[in-house]
Amino acid sequence: MPAQPFASRVDFEQALRGAFALAAREGCARIWLVDPDFEHWPLSEPGVNDSLRRWGLAHRRLTLVAHHFDMFPRRHARFLAWRRSWSHIVECRAWPKDEEGALPSLWLAPGLRMVRLLDSARFRGVIDADPDAMREWSGRCDVFSQRASPTFSAFVLGL
Repeated sequence: MPAQPFASRVDFEQALRGAFALAAREGCARIWLVDPDFEHWPLSEPGVNDSLRRWGLAHRRLTLVAHHFDMFPRRHARFLAWRRSWSHIVECRAWPKDEEGALPSLWLAPGLRMVRLLDSARFRGVIDADPDAMREWSGRCDVFSQRASPTFSAFVLGL
């Protein structure tokens, strides 16, 4: 599949919906989600949650890297409900605050597909399945994960 550009918020959200559906249909061991805050991602849409439910198996791994997860309780409630059931395969990591500008907006299932937002102000980006590009970004995601700290537990612990 040659790279397919997109140029609007609607197209970005549709690209993400399609990527989640493809992962559910084709299967993949790992999905990376990287974004400063995931504000404009359709994570709580019923279709995305259904795709995540169909994709999730014990041997799979979903890693989210963000500056913070503050808006998830009000913006992505359905995703959080799904995550509680699948917490054994979901990891959330916080990017160091002293490196605020370094995070891209990226959906990546290595070997399957990548959705990358190149201009977050205008929602311009690309859908890509180039193996070399996905391998490069997979390595970058590993670095993001290693430099970020575990955060945002699926369950609130208290006394």
